[in-house]
Parts: sequence; C-alpha cells; structure tokens
Amino acid sequence: MAKAKTTNNTYRGLVTRSKEEIDNDQLDINVAHAENDLDIGINNVYGQVITAEGNLKKNRSRIVKAEQLLNDAKAAFPFNVQIILDRRTEL
Repeated sequence: MAKAKTTNNTYRGLVTRSKEEIDNDQLDINVAHAENDLDIGINNVYGQVITAEGNLKKNRSRIVKAEQLLNDAKAAFPFNVQIILDRRTEL
C-alpha cells in the first residue's frame, strides 16, 4: 500500500509548490485509490469463491444422499421399478 506523503498544507506552502509537485502528489493519490479499488475487487472475488465452494459442498452432499436413497430403494424393493425410477430422477 502506498504511504501518504505529508506536505505543508498551509497557504504559503500550497502557493509555493510547483506544478510538478502537485502533479506528483495527485499521481500518488490516484495510485493509492487504484490500489484500494484492486483490493476491493480481490476481496469480492475471494467472497465469490467461498460462496461457490459452499454451494459445491452442499450439492455434493445432496448427491450422496440421493445415491443412498436410490441404493436403499433398490435393496428394499428390488422388483418395484417405479420407486427405483423415482429415486433415479432425484439424482
């Protein structure tokens, strides 16, 4: 992170500054602002990744549960085709 430059902010200090000094200070401010925007963007992406990973784990859990229900249906009623088909459509 860019460190803010301390300057003489009195009237006399501001009036006696050259255009190059003012431009350099403005450039430093713009760089710091861009750096903050980048950090915000990176944090947003991290948040989206964490959310996606949570959804992935939840959906994997649902698949495992549906597979278990399908296997239970096959074992409990081996000749009841309708229950097996119903369980399979849940997957």
